[in-house]
Amino acid sequence: MLLALTASANKCFALADLIRRTWGIPTLAGGTFATYMPDLCLEHFDYVIRHEGDEAVVQLLDCLQRGADPGQIAGLSYRSPSGAAVHNPHAEGLKRFDTVQNLSLIEGYDKRSQWWHILTQRKIRWIVLQASRGCPFTCDYCIAPVMYGPGYRPRGWTRWWPTSRTSSSTAGTSCSWTTAFTGNRRYVKDLLRRMIERKLRGTFLAFVRHETAADGELLDLLREVGFAQLYIGAESVNDDVFVRMNKRQTIDKLVHSIQSIQEHGMDVTLSFQAGNDEDDRYAVKRAVDFGLEHDISGVYFISTWSWPESPSAVFDQAADDHQEPRLLHGALRDHFPLRMKPSTLQRAILEQQRRFWSPSRLPGMLRRGQLDRASSLLIQRYALSLFDGPTEQYVSYLEEIEQGYYDEDERLDLEKIATRQ
Repeated sequence: MLLALTASANKCFALADLIRRTWGIPTLAGGTFATYMPDLCLEHFDYVIRHEGDEAVVQLLDCLQRGADPGQIAGLSYRSPSGAAVHNPHAEGLKRFDTVQNLSLIEGYDKRSQWWHILTQRKIRWIVLQASRGCPFTCDYCIAPVMYGPGYRPRGWTRWWPTSRTSSSTAGTSCSWTTAFTGNRRYVKDLLRRMIERKLRGTFLAFVRHETAADGELLDLLREVGFAQLYIGAESVNDDVFVRMNKRQTIDKLVHSIQSIQEHGMDVTLSFQAGNDEDDRYAVKRAVDFGLEHDISGVYFISTWSWPESPSAVFDQAADDHQEPRLLHGALRDHFPLRMKPSTLQRAILEQQRRFWSPSRLPGMLRRGQLDRASSLLIQRYALSLFDGPTEQYVSYLEEIEQGYYDEDERLDLEKIATRQ
């Protein structure tokens, strides 16, 4: 079974083709990309599991062993004998997901330090600790409602504890990732207290919403366990964007959250959607200005995106420009923005990321004793240098394809773009 991120889908396709051609064994795709694009995956895989696959993968293996019909397996996609794609109704989200991750089962698992991987392999390894699934919110741009369905489902402590213990002992940095880690504060507080009782410490990063900062006790517990940084999807510095995205957030609430988290001794990282309908050519700069003004430790941009079949698309689908999967990783724009050319947006993202991660900020960080931030800046600057060449080439490509679709003020002509082949 292969689980692919969008940008690595082509490599997974090639590997699946090789496996089928060489050994003739069944192949299976799963994960977020496969959930959104099952028909494309079926061009290379025999089976696709959409949404959560804990139960479906076991049921499929049983069917294959018995030579039975997979038509009753919820969430499974496959081809009928006639070649037509079959998409079984999707399964409801699991009420319990208690399987314990055990990295010792992976033959040859590399336990060397994070710095060894950075310096010798040019890779950063994150260990994922899943304390819950889903999110109590339904933002229109987010994958969580599609992948996990509505609601927040916590994992049983007795099953989460062995996972976190194993992961924290085998990596220099652990990332405790959940769409909304603190979506159920009572549960998370209990979990953190148990970690403290068992002396489980580490360096953790959690993905949270701005509401987390309203609970000082929760922030204290997070800091005591070892959460050095909280990652918030800010998405924009424009309240109108929040309304359209169903984000349930305001700039004032975001600022208050940042200040509260920092007062409790933790850093804040923000990510922004780039290329919203309300964004002009200076929107990316304003986001970086916001990050610098509020002493944010990291600012990242993800190109606004939406799948054609989305019932609540975040921009006019005529402006969509889905390309081959290897280009759809968030760092490159994949649509025609309404109020600026694609090349303008792509160039702004590159320039403003260089500005935020500028080496000129190093002396100030060192004077303030922010050694972690200084090392992070060096790593991020190096990572940016790897993107410089490919991004500049991509900008040249964008300048070609955007010709004739924008006026002199860089406003998109939706009627023309709707006829684009």
